[in-house]
Amino acid sequence: MVYYLWVFLFSFFLNDARILYNILGEFLSHIKYKIVFQELGILFLLVCITLNFCKGFFIIFNADSSDKFILALLLLLGNFLGARPGITGGSEFILLWGIWFGYDIVLVKIPLAIFLGIFIIFKNIKLSLFSSYITMCLILLFNNCYSIFFLSFLTLFTTNGINKELFIINFNKLKEKKFFINQREVNDL
Repeated sequence: MVYYLWVFLFSFFLNDARILYNILGEFLSHIKYKIVFQELGILFLLVCITLNFCKGFFIIFNADSSDKFILALLLLLGNFLGARPGITGGSEFILLWGIWFGYDIVLVKIPLAIFLGIFIIFKNIKLSLFSSYITMCLILLFNNCYSIFFLSFLTLFTTNGINKELFIINFNKLKEKKFFINQREVNDL
């Protein structure tokens, strides 16, 4: 019981949104998360990503198989409640990557490849995380990991990371690139 409380408090207090709130105060709710990272630098971004990933990975990796669902639930709940102004900024996605790696490393190969491929093509971390996230949910469902699938699916639809415009903008970018390449080939002829 004490271990469960420790995991919740660890995720609650060691939270990048809470750290940003202490730095920027009340202005955090009016500033986009991307601008915050541009102002504080890439090192701060890497520290936040590593912090969230390691929270999920090390706690789930060292847990018994019967405790993994409860610990993952407490980690996500602590992350949501620990974000002061309510802006998690996608940290729950990184936390879930750590939980997935801690749960079973073999299941994460395909979503990781999708994440890297989309990130290299579009240079958009939200789109790549979201696409790999949906793929991982399907893989968890097909491998009978229903408890972690439930948490992943629930987190997917409770975050502010779902944005229809995100897909439309990147789809239009891809169409423009294809049109530009085709136009160049026509001009070369």
